[in-house]
Amino acid sequence: MLIIDTFVKIRELIFQNKDLVHQLEQVRNRLTRHDSQIKTILEYLGQIEKAKEAELEQKRRPRIGFKP
Repeated sequence: MLIIDTFVKIRELIFQNKDLVHQLEQVRNRLTRHDSQIKTILEYLGQIEKAKEAELEQKRRPRIGFKP
Protein backbone atom coordinates (compact mmCIF):
# COMPACT_ATOMS: atom_id res chain seq x y z
CA MET A 1 0.00 0.00 0.00
CA LEU A 2 2.88 2.35 0.70
CA ILE A 3 4.21 1.92 -2.85
CA ILE A 4 0.84 2.87 -4.36
CA ASP A 5 0.65 5.95 -2.15
CA THR A 6 4.15 6.93 -3.23
CA PHE A 7 3.28 6.64 -6.93
CA VAL A 8 0.08 8.61 -6.43
CA LYS A 9 2.05 11.35 -4.69
CA ILE A 10 4.64 11.40 -7.50
CA ARG A 11 1.86 11.69 -10.09
CA GLU A 12 0.31 14.60 -8.18
CA LEU A 13 3.66 16.37 -8.03
CA ILE A 14 4.17 15.90 -11.76
CA PHE A 15 0.77 17.44 -12.53
CA GLN A 16 1.40 20.33 -10.15
CA ASN A 17 4.72 21.03 -11.85
CA LYS A 18 3.09 21.00 -15.26
CA ASP A 19 0.68 23.67 -14.08
CA LEU A 20 3.56 25.72 -12.73
CA VAL A 21 5.52 25.36 -15.94
CA HIS A 22 2.47 26.41 -17.94
CA GLN A 23 1.95 29.46 -15.72
CA LEU A 24 5.62 30.41 -16.02
CA GLU A 25 5.38 30.16 -19.81
CA GLN A 26 2.40 32.52 -19.77
CA VAL A 27 4.23 35.02 -17.57
CA ARG A 28 7.32 34.85 -19.79
CA ASN A 29 5.25 35.50 -22.92
CA ARG A 30 3.51 38.43 -21.26
CA LEU A 31 6.82 39.93 -20.16
CA THR A 32 8.30 39.51 -23.62
CA ARG A 33 5.35 41.38 -25.10
CA HIS A 34 5.69 44.14 -22.50
CA ASP A 35 9.42 44.45 -23.15
CA SER A 36 8.86 44.98 -26.86
CA GLN A 37 6.08 47.51 -26.18
CA ILE A 38 8.27 49.45 -23.75
CA LYS A 39 11.12 49.44 -26.26
CA THR A 40 8.78 50.86 -28.92
CA ILE A 41 7.57 53.58 -26.56
CA LEU A 42 11.15 54.56 -25.71
CA GLU A 43 12.03 54.76 -29.41
CA TYR A 44 9.07 57.08 -30.03
CA LEU A 45 10.05 59.24 -27.07
CA GLY A 46 13.57 59.49 -28.48
CA GLN A 47 12.21 60.61 -31.85
CA ILE A 48 10.03 63.25 -30.17
CA GLU A 49 13.01 64.49 -28.16
CA LYS A 50 15.15 64.81 -31.30
CA ALA A 51 12.38 66.72 -33.05
CA LYS A 52 12.07 69.14 -30.10
CA GLU A 53 15.85 69.65 -30.02
CA ALA A 54 15.88 70.41 -33.75
CA GLU A 55 13.03 72.89 -33.27
CA LEU A 56 14.85 74.64 -30.42
CA GLU A 57 18.07 74.75 -32.43
CA GLN A 58 16.18 76.34 -35.29
CA LYS A 59 14.78 79.04 -32.95
CA ARG A 60 18.20 79.73 -31.36
CA ARG A 61 20.19 80.17 -34.55
CA PRO A 62 21.16 83.72 -35.43
CA ARG A 63 18.91 85.39 -37.98
CA ILE A 64 20.41 86.91 -41.08
CA GLY A 65 18.92 89.57 -43.25
CA PHE A 66 17.27 92.91 -42.53
CA LYS A 67 17.27 93.96 -38.87
CA PRO A 68 15.15 96.92 -37.81
